[in-house]
Amino acid sequence: TVEVNAGVRVSDVGIKNFSSVTSPTGLLGLYLHRKFAVETEISSANGRVTNVPVGTRTLSSYTPIHLRGVFSIPVQEQVELLIGLGGVRNEQRWVEPNTPLGANSSQKEKKFNEFSWASLIGARLGLTDNVAFRAAVTLDGSQFDNSTNRLFSSKRSTNLGGQFGVS
Repeated sequence: TVEVNAGVRVSDVGIKNFSSVTSPTGLLGLYLHRKFAVETEISSANGRVTNVPVGTRTLSSYTPIHLRGVFSIPVQEQVELLIGLGGVRNEQRWVEPNTPLGANSSQKEKKFNEFSWASLIGARLGLTDNVAFRAAVTLDGSQFDNSTNRLFSSKRSTNLGGQFGVS
């Protein structure tokens, strides 16, 4: 069975003064067994950093790409508990401040990729035989370092997200 889900993701990426981001999300799952699926999910959102001095990094995009194994546990007819574990690739992009006008655009835009663990807990409610509503909370790991290649080094080590949509 194949699950295709379109929905919305809300992410708190753990960066001080960086607003939570809301973005469209797409999910594709392949059920290898009635109770186990391998799924991938991607979303991308722009966020703006607030309350920082002029001349600091102020605009970023956040793109998590998840690959998870998800167990589906029937709770009652048409209701399933979802528990997932896997990996995530988080990409952060930002524009460096004080870049001279006319500078090459590749010099202005910077990005940082990180790979870490990903988890999910949620539920699926069957609306019809072929349509279901799905909601979940995700918690992903994030590297915690002081690298200058990273958007902000004062970041906590987890990303918290929520997703919901129709499959």
